[in-house]
Amino acid sequence: MSQSQLLNLTPHPIHLLNSEGQVLATYPPRPIPARAEEIEAYGGHLYVEGLEDAIHLVKLEFGAVKGLPRVEVGVWLIVSRIVAEACPDRADLLAPHGMVRDENGVVIGCTQFSIV
Repeated sequence: MSQSQLLNLTPHPIHLLNSEGQVLATYPPRPIPARAEEIEAYGGHLYVEGLEDAIHLVKLEFGAVKGLPRVEVGVWLIVSRIVAEACPDRADLLAPHGMVRDENGVVIGCTQFSIV
């Protein structure tokens, strides 16, 4: 049986953990992460009691994805959930899932990957 290769296209290391929190594998980030273009539109204003000025709201949408290599047999790409959802035609994208956090709430790894 042939083995698959995982490449991390997020901007930070991905630590795959088992159910006891032990690191099974670490996937270092590649030099160029895959990113979805952010498109900002006017979202209105929010007036909050106790604040003199209104808070400006932005409606954020995601557009084209950059930094995503072409499909390669046997290679899976670890990307953000946003990138994965922006490319529903790609069957080679994995997003970290089952996040594990430390006592301060900082993500230290994941136990699974999700597909779109």
